[in-house]
Amino acid sequence: MQQSLPSDLQQMPLSQSAQPEEWVPSQAHQQKFYQLLIPQDKVHLVDTLEALQTCRNTLLKDGVIVGVDMEWQPTFGCASTQQVALIQLAVSDQVFLLDLCARGFSHHPETINFIRSLFAEQKILKLGYGMAVGDLKCLSATWHKLLEEPLKLAGMLDLLNVHQKIQRSKVKPQNGPSEVLVGEDSAEKGLSLLVQQVLGRPLDKTEQMSNWEKRPLRITQIRYAVADAYCLLDVYSVLSSKPEQFGLPADLHSISSSQSEASADKKRKEKQGKPTNQASGEEECQGAQGVSSTPSDTEKGLLCGKKPLEGFPPLPPQQFRVVCDSMLQGLGRYLRCLGVDVVMIEGTDDHRVAAKLAQAEGRVILTCGQPFQTLRSQVGEGRCLSLDSSEKARDQAMRILKHFNIRPTPNDIFSRCQACNSDEYVSIPQEHMTRMLKEKGFLPEQDDTLRESDQQEDENLGPSVSPALPRYALRCRWASLLELDPDTLSFPGGAPIQLHTVPPGLLPRIPLFYVCTRCGKVFWEGSHFGRVFSMFQEVLQVTDRDDETAAEPAAAAAQQN
Repeated sequence: MQQSLPSDLQQMPLSQSAQPEEWVPSQAHQQKFYQLLIPQDKVHLVDTLEALQTCRNTLLKDGVIVGVDMEWQPTFGCASTQQVALIQLAVSDQVFLLDLCARGFSHHPETINFIRSLFAEQKILKLGYGMAVGDLKCLSATWHKLLEEPLKLAGMLDLLNVHQKIQRSKVKPQNGPSEVLVGEDSAEKGLSLLVQQVLGRPLDKTEQMSNWEKRPLRITQIRYAVADAYCLLDVYSVLSSKPEQFGLPADLHSISSSQSEASADKKRKEKQGKPTNQASGEEECQGAQGVSSTPSDTEKGLLCGKKPLEGFPPLPPQQFRVVCDSMLQGLGRYLRCLGVDVVMIEGTDDHRVAAKLAQAEGRVILTCGQPFQTLRSQVGEGRCLSLDSSEKARDQAMRILKHFNIRPTPNDIFSRCQACNSDEYVSIPQEHMTRMLKEKGFLPEQDDTLRESDQQEDENLGPSVSPALPRYALRCRWASLLELDPDTLSFPGGAPIQLHTVPPGLLPRIPLFYVCTRCGKVFWEGSHFGRVFSMFQEVLQVTDRDDETAAEPAAAAAQQN
């Protein structure tokens, strides 16, 4: 049933603590950060269909304004594969927290239908920040039905577009809070900066990097989640009542239509004086971008204006940990290809997240552009490096590997999940995968003729290959199939196997599939290994046997695109 946050945290379904925490923060916190005006008993935890019905009755009404936000595991570097753990829906007098880690509730048709109805209703205004590049992509990865039938969006206002308009206008509110900093001089970023500019104090982002899939949640996490959604209502209220003070048009909804133009204008400014991006057919490592560049100091072995540090002992990629900013996503994917532990910061994230990760987990920050100066002062010497954004992602990766004396081998290629950075897999034989696809409706029952055709095609491929773990087996952790929930085909962390990505025609050819236990992405043997091997053979530690393996496409490990 629906529950409000009780004063006794021991009774909370999602949050429990040995030392009870107060809902109202300290005086120092109140003076420094944005504060919620909503009382504790107006925050409702929703993890049953009964509670969902109350939520529906409150939100699905004409004229309602809803602040929408979502939380997920922060270490997932790729938004399209992250699993949403919590959906926050805020209205003027209460907030609903939908727990998508609650089994039986998260994937129930009623839960999904409610979200469909909410987002499709034109007469309900939904406020978000960067929803298209973050929340909605993660939601589609969580509910695969949304890939088959995408959400119909109406009545949406993305405050990221409004924020970009404010930044471009460079208007400082005449009657606004004295703490407001507009432009690039503020230490705040993203939504926190918008809240500071409009309401006078930034958000407290301490809990941003929390484990949002772990239950029970702490009350500080819940307070953070509520604030992230509720602040959207407060920001919208001020902006819509005083748009001219922020350099905005009277109709805020007209700003969304100019998003594409603004984005294109920003890209043109960033590329001014730089070579044009060239589409490269051979850059196949999960969307890495190739950009042509002219010889420079960086080409001659300099990185961040310094020569590569001498004395680094050889280091296997599994022991090298980095965090890449949003401008270096291609670099991050290449490093993951080679087994490096990479966390990638999304474009809507605060850059301080990178510093916190680097400090907490001993990571090296890889960045480009303005954030470098700020980030470098927050971490140790040599722990924050700036790269030339006009250089190809592959060349950037080569430079980093040489700089830190990282020694990858062919056995490291694809030893880490390209989508979420996990190094734990489970192996699934062909017959098990076939049965799973049938059970979930991705593989209709086939008649005998089709089965005979499949067998004949399989025979044409040559002698059958007995299932065996890939060459990177010793570089990874391997989970047991027994940990898989037989009903939902989900792993203990809640991620279901992404069965919809397995082409039925592939089944007769692949004896063994490999599935990431964190995000559920499915991998199999293919031809990508040979391409990555060729691209990085200059830095790979290769034996004669490795060379032979790379020349055999049938033994090349790859992931499906």
